[in-house]
Amino acid sequence: MFDLIFEYKNFIYGLLIFIIMALSAYLGFLLMLVKHKKKIDQAEQFKKEKELNDRIEHFKESIKIISKATLQKQCEPSEACIRIEKLLDLFPDLKKSEELKPLIDFQKKLSVFDYLEARNNLPKQEKFNQDKERFEVEKEYADSFPKCLEFLLSKLS
Repeated sequence: MFDLIFEYKNFIYGLLIFIIMALSAYLGFLLMLVKHKKKIDQAEQFKKEKELNDRIEHFKESIKIISKATLQKQCEPSEACIRIEKLLDLFPDLKKSEELKPLIDFQKKLSVFDYLEARNNLPKQEKFNQDKERFEVEKEYADSFPKCLEFLLSKLS
């Protein structure tokens, strides 16, 4: 048996070298696939981050537009408050700011009123009563709400 191995040792060495070379080539191929996958993952991550940043910028711009329109009396304070408060959910650090406490309180008081479909289904007298109450709440925040809007404009600019 040893004689047979000794007799074919060059062939066995050649075969082992061939196997090692084949495994090395396969390993190189696998490493190339991993590197390519990593590049694809990085590109996807970059794309997701860009989309998120674009979305955040869009919402910041929306808050600025609503704030400016309200300060220029082109938008009702109650509507602006509801919309801005919803958008601020995307900016939790900003929403926790002490300067925005009146906005949050204002929105809490407005949350009891019907809106959209529920408001459309109300009888005219009930709509009138809710509008009257809403205008009273708006008067209550007539001084503090514009300050909140100006604070938002300064923070988001």
